[in-house]
Amino acid sequence: MQIIPGIKLEKCPCCGSANIIRINGITYNNNHKSLEGYILKKIFNCRKCKEQLGIFLKEDNTENKKTTKIFWLEDVECNDQYHEIIKKLEDVKFKNTKSKNKKYHDALNEINVIQKKIKEEKVKLRIKLKIKNKGMLIRHVY
Repeated sequence: MQIIPGIKLEKCPCCGSANIIRINGITYNNNHKSLEGYILKKIFNCRKCKEQLGIFLKEDNTENKKTTKIFWLEDVECNDQYHEIIKKLEDVKFKNTKSKNKKYHDALNEINVIQKKIKEEKVKLRIKLKIKNKGMLIRHVY
């Protein structure tokens, strides 16, 4: 949501708080492999949870449409660790879809294992964020 030209009001994907951000014309190098088609416009910290966030812009040339998304950078780094491996396994899976031989099933199993690892790491990140912000997760039972 744009209030004044160059200033946006964006919601944090981690804690849900509103952040006022000033965006200038500078673009940063996008080193994230899983977000190849996106342009990194701004890196900032959330005012409440202090997590590092990035504003990414994707231009769709066919419809002349621009989409802006905010990503939690630690969450994106979890995807980047396994991006190349998953890409290679997807190619193997795609080549063997018609025959559905042993290579196809092995690639499917490997993709599932890696996706489970990514989900576990993301859960650990969420728990780490909650502990950091709230202090403790344990409540006393009376």
